[in-house]
Amino acid sequence: MSLKLSLRPEQLKDLAVIRDIGPEKLMLIVEKLSVLDPPPVHPSDLQNAINEVLEGPDRLLEAHTIVGQLISLYSIRRMRGLSAQEVLDGISYGISTAKVGWDAEGISRWKDVTSQLRDLLSLTSVWNVVKGLELSYDYPNLFQNVKILTDIRPIYDEDASEIQGSIISYNLRIYYDTFSGGNSLSLAMDEKDVKKLMKVCERALKKAETAKKFMLTHDVKRTFICGEDE
Repeated sequence: MSLKLSLRPEQLKDLAVIRDIGPEKLMLIVEKLSVLDPPPVHPSDLQNAINEVLEGPDRLLEAHTIVGQLISLYSIRRMRGLSAQEVLDGISYGISTAKVGWDAEGISRWKDVTSQLRDLLSLTSVWNVVKGLELSYDYPNLFQNVKILTDIRPIYDEDASEIQGSIISYNLRIYYDTFSGGNSLSLAMDEKDVKKLMKVCERALKKAETAKKFMLTHDVKRTFICGEDE
């Protein structure tokens, strides 16, 4: 079954950035990413390599856009078992059916870079990065956000005619995603719990740095902490 992508305006904008880099520069990027040694495992490895090819004041933004789109499109390839050409066909469908799309000149310039884009979507180096990201977040429950709400609850007298005092408490609210969608969990906490949570988080960060240093000193050179430098 052919892929039919529905592209949002921001996606079309990002694809236009890649399109306007032009076939020559895109080919240089393909060549650069094809020979990276050691193999990349983090998006920043790709972005640094692309930065070396691009020129001009917008090169950092352009490199960031290219890497973001590559990761997104490679993820689609992996999840659906598609070829690079099938993904390109899906993008072309999305461009042609977008309500607020490109003009004829923009579509023509897109066609001029499809060969280079096909090569960009067929690189082992990007596969490695995408696999690393998938391993980073391959868990049944994925953290999204957290809040600690501070509540003040009044203490009333026996007939509830006066407030005799108050108690301040905490509510830890965790937002997370599962395979079925978004969820949240609320937990009551006291002051000792909040301080304990702070210490546990600080210890977790320290353990991650220790583990990274250990792996690097034992010749596992391509090691990164999940979420660092994103």
